[in-house]
Amino acid sequence: MTDVTRKETHPFTQILVLFGLWLGLTIISGLLSGALMVLGINVTSSDNLLAFQAVSQLITFALPVLLMAVIYKYDSRVMLQLDLSGPKWLQGLLAMLIMLLMIPAIDWLTTWNDSWHWGGVWAKAEELLRSLGKMSEDIIEGFLARPGVGYFIANLIVVALIPAVCEELFFRGTLQQLFAKWFKNPHWAILLTAAIFSLAHGDVFAFMPRFAMGIVLGYLCVASKSLAPCVCAHFFNNGLIVVLYYLHSNGVIAIDPSEQMNFPTIITVCCTVAAVALFLTNMGRKMFKQA
Repeated sequence: MTDVTRKETHPFTQILVLFGLWLGLTIISGLLSGALMVLGINVTSSDNLLAFQAVSQLITFALPVLLMAVIYKYDSRVMLQLDLSGPKWLQGLLAMLIMLLMIPAIDWLTTWNDSWHWGGVWAKAEELLRSLGKMSEDIIEGFLARPGVGYFIANLIVVALIPAVCEELFFRGTLQQLFAKWFKNPHWAILLTAAIFSLAHGDVFAFMPRFAMGIVLGYLCVASKSLAPCVCAHFFNNGLIVVLYYLHSNGVIAIDPSEQMNFPTIITVCCTVAAVALFLTNMGRKMFKQA
């Protein structure tokens, strides 16, 4: 008998399938919300909206990856970067420290990005996009500002843990891997994935900070060959916001997490340099030697 080797589907085709699954499941998620409202379930109430947020993340980001793994028979440890052995979680602690050091730079990018203004015929479009972004922020802040340990734990799971796992599976575990196979260049794969990651959050006037965060997460994934550090860093970033809101709403701290920190330039520069140095002297050194 002739041994016929199964030809692997081109990465571009797989990317189209991934986005097709994402779009289809996003529509299904929206229809599910409408169906619940028809049945008399108020999905706009705080508790129901939080639960639906969790379900929506699982449907739109985790489920497409699961279906891709089944359709294309992915080796989850290699293709999806699911090497979750002990050393990878230790790198996760390092990733959280790097994310902590990046906070001043992210804060600066947030302030700078928010200062963008469109004039002329684009002024109305800016007004609409900013109002949609503000609406989304108000919903999230509504979740986070509620006092009580029960709400705090729920927010930590829904706002921090579930997005960290689901989005990292989709963006770094699948999309970035497919771009890397297509371009044969991890750096272009990281940049393009980070841009799509930021755009997927739907706020043009917060594009740059999320783009920067996507780049950090992308390099953590490539350098460690695992999603564990990315999930840890992503969870730390979101979880820190949840913790700050909880402490503020309970009167423990006076810092308002909804406002920009405005770190001094020297602190921003020093923290960013420290984050890059920490990455390069640990996970990143081998990666750049091989590139």
